[in-house]
Amino acid sequence: SGKLQDNKQSVRWTIDIPGADLAKLDAGNTGSVTLSDKLSDNMKVCAGSLLNAKLWSGRPGDLKETPGGVTVAQADAGDQVTININNGAPFEGNKLYRIEYTSCTTSGVVDLKGTQYTNSVTIGDNTVASDGVGQDYAPQTEPGRVATSTAVSAIWKPSGRLWFRAPTLPPTTTRSTSPTPSAAPMRSVPRACR
Repeated sequence: SGKLQDNKQSVRWTIDIPGADLAKLDAGNTGSVTLSDKLSDNMKVCAGSLLNAKLWSGRPGDLKETPGGVTVAQADAGDQVTININNGAPFEGNKLYRIEYTSCTTSGVVDLKGTQYTNSVTIGDNTVASDGVGQDYAPQTEPGRVATSTAVSAIWKPSGRLWFRAPTLPPTTTRSTSPTPSAAPMRSVPRACR
């Protein structure tokens, strides 16, 4: 299974494998096997610490991490992913083994809403496909679009003065990193300035 991460540019994959299936692949009882994995063409294995590959094992609901127990590698986007498991001991048929790792978008940015990310792992002669993960983020404005309104409101007050209000931009129309401006207070302009 997979879960779209908060940055909307990566998916955290979880692969659960019964110990009996891994034991069948490990004829020498070394606790080491290599699996192959196929990501959709719009995904690639993340680089550096974003990959965060982990191996867990134990009874369901009581898994413990095996530090350094798995490496995940991919030469280039679109290529097969290699998952090397080194459990440090023979695989136990009554345990569950969980592999986790993260893949990133090949575009390097947030893909369009509705984009599908898939993954299928091959364990021996059995290939298991994920249900896939859909991109659920849609920006509120188009990329690079910035509001540039310069309209000013004027209100005539019975005191004979014009009052002006500086424009405010709704929070969804600006891509500024500064706090959203609040409404500017009205200010009086003497009659001579009219």
